[in-house]
Amino acid sequence: MTIKRHISFVLALASVMQISLASCSDLGANSSSSALYGSSTVTAPPSFESEDHNGEKFTFLIYNDHATDYTDNYIWVENSNGNALREAVVNRNIAAEELFNIKVTADEVYSPKYEAIVRMQAGQCDFDVMYEWGTRTSSLAIDGLLYDFKDLEDVDLSRSYWIPSAREDLTVGGKMYIATNYITMNSIGWANFIYFNKTLYSELGNTDSLYDLVDAKEWTFDKYVDLAVSVSTDIDGDGIMTSADQYGVWGNVNRCLTDLTRYAGIQNTKKQSDGSYALSIYSETAVDIYISFKNKLDSGDVFIDYENIWGEKPDLSAFASRYKGARFLGFGEGHVLFMPGSMDMTHEFVEMQDDYGVLPNPLMDSTQESYYHFVDTNAPMFSIPVQGEKIDTTGKILEFLAYKSEECLLPAFFETTIKSKRMPDTMDYKMLDIVKNSIKYEWTELYGLSVTNSVMSKMMTSGSFKSVYNRLASKAKAEIKSCVTTLESYD
Repeated sequence: MTIKRHISFVLALASVMQISLASCSDLGANSSSSALYGSSTVTAPPSFESEDHNGEKFTFLIYNDHATDYTDNYIWVENSNGNALREAVVNRNIAAEELFNIKVTADEVYSPKYEAIVRMQAGQCDFDVMYEWGTRTSSLAIDGLLYDFKDLEDVDLSRSYWIPSAREDLTVGGKMYIATNYITMNSIGWANFIYFNKTLYSELGNTDSLYDLVDAKEWTFDKYVDLAVSVSTDIDGDGIMTSADQYGVWGNVNRCLTDLTRYAGIQNTKKQSDGSYALSIYSETAVDIYISFKNKLDSGDVFIDYENIWGEKPDLSAFASRYKGARFLGFGEGHVLFMPGSMDMTHEFVEMQDDYGVLPNPLMDSTQESYYHFVDTNAPMFSIPVQGEKIDTTGKILEFLAYKSEECLLPAFFETTIKSKRMPDTMDYKMLDIVKNSIKYEWTELYGLSVTNSVMSKMMTSGSFKSVYNRLASKAKAEIKSCVTTLESYD
């Protein structure tokens, strides 16, 4: 049975015919997003005309509280409870209600994707926007059930609050059926970077500041791997590595090597001038990474991962999920030097006894010009049902909500919550700015191209780059072409 709850705010009709609202609250405006990869050159603030939509609902289909790892409160909350993030969401939604004479509502369901399919099949598409994992949403795009964001009226995708790098990376076959913007903070909160344990680092006897290495462009793969190898230790000396011992990196050899290729900017495909995609996984850079670091990373017990923690059957009842529990028992309790993670994980380490900091992903070497921080495509994103009854107004309402979110939700999340409340060292602020301003997306992961997405991992596992590529390249190319052709076919 569908769990459904309609929620609405108190509605007031805006009396001004044209409005450019200055602030949701006293949190202040934000303009730092102009540094994003592919950033917008648009600087003049947008203006919005008030409209009377007779109090009709503008409905988001979102997760209910059964979600443990992927729930958030960016879309709707009942009250602020004195929380800066919640206050920003409340005030933003009220501003939209007043401007358009609408009721911002949320249908909270167990699975937005499957609920959307049921409603569309029944011809009862009574929601305007779906908020669901990007990877889950992609199947609806392939089936032609979603509306192209580029066809929305009154939407300016060149604006910074539509995340320029996401706009570029999520446009496939000239269509953008899945999008993100600053209505949600997932374009920042789900970008992967490096956590490090300051206590373990200092115990290694290092005098160099890792922050200074970043400033000097000396935070490189060599430094990252050498530190990870040096810290790994059988603490109790029993000859058996367990969760009580000390490790360099959270993950495994194959994942770490694959991560390094991403840090170097290697993507599965490269867009050509004619709009097609060339398979770009096999490169000299990827081979060099394998040759340089495979043996080092295999030289000892450098890694610990979820399965290692779970295999010891710890009591995880105090944690919201077994993933969060494993991360805390590993990194949170001081057993791991480096952990790839995201900003949304910062709340998991509030009770951590050791000091921790954050770093951008390392550079391959000092000549690498750009940092790369890829956003997990499991992150909840937005999509619009092609059967939507109010598509003509959906664009302008989303545009306003995104604009207001950049103005008040973004600083509430990034400046107040993440930096001021969860990052005691101001040096971390600069590191987070680097991450925020260098995000990227991998569209083949978003659309679940299984062959394409497995090539790099299989090359790294076997070390036989050429043979793996020769075996899988034709299948990967066919998979890419099929996906792009399908998306292009929908008008």
